[in-house]
Amino acid sequence: MMGNMDPITHILEIKGRLGEMKVQMETAESERQDAKQTQREINQKLDQITQRIAMTPDDEHKEHHDFMKQMIEKEKRKQETYDAIRNKILTGGAWAFVCGVGMLFWYAFKDVILKKAGG
Repeated sequence: MMGNMDPITHILEIKGRLGEMKVQMETAESERQDAKQTQREINQKLDQITQRIAMTPDDEHKEHHDFMKQMIEKEKRKQETYDAIRNKILTGGAWAFVCGVGMLFWYAFKDVILKKAGG
C-alpha cells in the first residue's frame, strides 16, 4: 500500500480512513442504543398486557375464549357454505356445458339427416 506513497500522504490517507470508521462506529452505536430503547418499550408493553390479563376475572376470561371459539366456528361454517356454493356452480356449469354441446350435436345431426332424407 505504501510502496509508491510518501509517508505524509500515507498518514493522511490512514487518518481519513480512521475518520470514516469512527463515523460508522458512531452510527452503529446510535442504532444499537435505539434498538435497546425499542426493546425496553416492547418489554414494558408486554408487562402491561401480562398484568391486564392477570387482572381479568376467570369468568370474563372464559367468556372471551368462548366468544373467540364461536367466531372461529362461524367463519368455518361461512367458508364451508362458500365452498359448497362454488362446487354447485362449477358442477352445474359443467353439466350445462355438456348439455349444450350435446344439443348442438343433436341439432346438427338432425339437420344432416333431414337434408339427406328431404333432398
